[in-house]
Amino acid sequence: MTDTTLESLFARSPTRELEEVQKVNEVGQAERDIDEFYETDSARKVLTELGEVVNSTGSQPRFRYVHATFGSGKTHLLKLIGIATGEIEGLETVAPKLSSQFSGFKEFRDRLNSSHIDHLVPLFMNLLDRDRVRDSTLSLLIYEELGNQLNYPTDPLWLLEWAWTLEIEHGLCRARMSLQEAAQDKAALRPWLYEALPEMDETDGTPYATKDGVRESIEQATGRISTEAFTPDELVERLDRTKRYLQESGETYEFLIELDEVAI
Repeated sequence: MTDTTLESLFARSPTRELEEVQKVNEVGQAERDIDEFYETDSARKVLTELGEVVNSTGSQPRFRYVHATFGSGKTHLLKLIGIATGEIEGLETVAPKLSSQFSGFKEFRDRLNSSHIDHLVPLFMNLLDRDRVRDSTLSLLIYEELGNQLNYPTDPLWLLEWAWTLEIEHGLCRARMSLQEAAQDKAALRPWLYEALPEMDETDGTPYATKDGVRESIEQATGRISTEAFTPDELVERLDRTKRYLQESGETYEFLIELDEVAI
């Protein structure tokens, strides 16, 4: 909202400099989602049971299936659960607002804070929003969301696997920092990689030290990311390896995979 009136608007010169349109940022959208949320008994029950799942340990599968009628607010609840983890970049300060307004979210965050987990990273996907034309699998979609959450480039998808291998398997963190910008020009991406990686001192003694080595690494990443090759076991291996890599910081990481419209 602004203080602009119709009278003042029409009084302006038509040749004045253009003014930037004010947009609702992510924080504003998240706060609006919170304001529009109504905590029902069933939603509170989901949050309570999810808190118990998060707080549990051991190797047993941990999951919570949420079912309700169309338009009941499942998507809304799942989005807010992701925010409540406090792990979504830019929305960390919004999470406490959920605890202060809703008892179910307070219980969920209290259980999370008292658990063995330092960082519960949400991977939220509404499967209705995914491009059905693109040949993909659920395992690849989850892997792509992992890349999005950890700020890896994901378009084209082979670049995610290539960048993941670059950092996780070879520890070349600095090389990844320029990939997001380079990926904007897909036609020039591969030639840029052929030249940029061998010039880095960090790539000495690695497969990325030569142009041919970089080319081969891209071909290997492309093959591994195919729908036939990337099985659920491959996804589990990537999640486990990523978690172990992140935990080198001395803190504990877990992933909260939220699949909306999974029955579609």
